[in-house]
Amino acid sequence: MRREENGEIQYDKIGRKIYAVYDTMGGNHIWLIDSADLCDNYIVMDDGHSPYENFEWKSTGEKGRAADKSTLGAYEPDTLMVPLYKRMFLEAQDAYDICTSALASKEVGVQRFKPELGTKKSPVIIRLFMCSSRNYKQRRITNFGIKNKEVRERYINLLLPRFVWVCEIYDSRGYIRGKMIGEIVIDATASPYDGSKSILLFHYPYHILVCQRNIKNVKRLFDKDENFERVNDWEPFTRYDHNLFSPKEIKANENR
Repeated sequence: MRREENGEIQYDKIGRKIYAVYDTMGGNHIWLIDSADLCDNYIVMDDGHSPYENFEWKSTGEKGRAADKSTLGAYEPDTLMVPLYKRMFLEAQDAYDICTSALASKEVGVQRFKPELGTKKSPVIIRLFMCSSRNYKQRRITNFGIKNKEVRERYINLLLPRFVWVCEIYDSRGYIRGKMIGEIVIDATASPYDGSKSILLFHYPYHILVCQRNIKNVKRLFDKDENFERVNDWEPFTRYDHNLFSPKEIKANENR
């Protein structure tokens, strides 16, 4: 991630990687950066190369226009296919659309609780990934600090399907420090046609909403009676890192 010495993102170097996301129903919009767009390198397993080879994604073309050609190392990818577990029906693009639409919403979006975030000068930064709910809950409960005691209790009692999509939410300084200001969790086993009905959890600074009706029956519409619950103590929390440790970090954690 490119950043200046004081930790601020150099938006002029990111360029087209900042997007305006609209809530068509409420007429609201926010500015957003997808952290996946800030990554140019991929770790690849290829029988013709050494294990865990580091390949760089490069795009060529005239400035201001769509790329004419993209390369990944020595290859020119034509199609990217990601296999999913047989009980997962919600693909990455569906999860992205659901989460970003919710973030831009006036009723349940991030600006309801942090209005200064989501502007062009201070865009929302998201990190979207899929994981097992078992590992997700374990890491969240472990990583919550002392001030997130109330939040931890909500997560301990959280009912989740086997797999979830998680949309972590950051401001610019929090992203650099690996500290989140919130997240949206959705059911990865839901149908793509369920849309916002697959949302299980909203978590923003000092506010949390566990969508109990959605967890019990994903086919039901989101109920406006399920109001956000305010917590008295809260602080930014560590991002999910369960399957992202390096061997050195794993050994260090075992010796603590």
